[in-house]
Amino acid sequence: MAPPAHRSQLRALAEAVFAELENHPEFRRNTLTYAVGLAIGAALAIERGKDLTDAESLRVLDTVHGFLTTGSDITRRTPEERTALYDTCLLITGLMAVFEADAQANGHAETRQAARQVATAVLTLFGFAAQAAR
Repeated sequence: MAPPAHRSQLRALAEAVFAELENHPEFRRNTLTYAVGLAIGAALAIERGKDLTDAESLRVLDTVHGFLTTGSDITRRTPEERTALYDTCLLITGLMAVFEADAQANGHAETRQAARQVATAVLTLFGFAAQAAR
């Protein structure tokens, strides 16, 4: 758990991430498919070193939607568990974006490494272990 002195900074970062992502005109707020798809898409972009095309992004969303509706136990999860997954995906996506943006803008190897480590963890968590191991 974060020390008390850092909690307000972490809360502010989390709130900024949520505001930025949820207020984007193309993002469907409170939709688990979009939150998971965004996390996977951001991780893939960091791993590949380039943004996904629109077609690739749509394919990720379609795949995530199919998995969540037919290939997972998400429908048996409580609303609180689904909300926690949504929130976690948005926060992790925001952290990856902040790390990667800092690395690109300032050339910081540490934040580039942090972005890649988080991206690898996300891809591994969602079953992309072969790609994440590259």
